[in-house]
Amino acid sequence: MKKCEAVYRGTLSMFMPDGSASCAYVYPVSVNGRKGGYYDPYANDQDWGLYFMLRYKNKI
Repeated sequence: MKKCEAVYRGTLSMFMPDGSASCAYVYPVSVNGRKGGYYDPYANDQDWGLYFMLRYKNKI
């Protein structure tokens, strides 16, 4: 497998079965008094991988 394809495939693990996605997970039990241990819905940079994979999939 080419390196670029491996990078594209690696980003697909950031998508959940319901179609939601996140590129960040808040690990602590709490952060500033708020419950932690969740995927950050505002950290959504993962879509670049899906975009480029779909755009260039026939070129790699």
